[in-house]
Amino acid sequence: MEIEEFGLEEFKGLGCTPRAQWLSFRKNLEKVEEEEINKDKNSFFLSTPVPAPVPAFYQWEIYYGQVDKRTKPRPFLIVQQDRLNRAVQLGFHPSILVVPLSSRLSGGAFRLKILKREKLKRDSELVFPALGVVSVEIIWWEKGVIAKLTPEEQKIARFILASLFGLDIDGNSTGG
Repeated sequence: MEIEEFGLEEFKGLGCTPRAQWLSFRKNLEKVEEEEINKDKNSFFLSTPVPAPVPAFYQWEIYYGQVDKRTKPRPFLIVQQDRLNRAVQLGFHPSILVVPLSSRLSGGAFRLKILKREKLKRDSELVFPALGVVSVEIIWWEKGVIAKLTPEEQKIARFILASLFGLDIDGNSTGG
């Protein structure tokens, strides 16, 4: 897909990652030499798309992944919206906004219990305060979708995310 097809305005927005994050992704995902990074470090866009043999994936799907070799594999919920997910799939963006799941159930206002189903082996909780950005490379795409949130779970997840950021469900600031 060409940039024009994806939408130039959306593509421009992808170039707004902090410089340190941009350098990190360039170094790790493209495996470029330090000189190459320095040569075009002031470029607004990644000079070439991120190599991403990523299948189509959607908001509210759960996949297994592993942040690094020191951490245990765990399920992650994709929370970023589908236009950005499409940019990842096309190789225009190197990261995904996710919420990890934990099988240690402790409850609380910023956790959502997800019952065992589909390929999700245990009852788990979405740990919303651990919301984070991960590289496309940490997701185990080959294992496929583990589970999808139900419409009711999606509604609750939206509410928790809005609460976490101090927004009401309509996106207005609650000042809190």
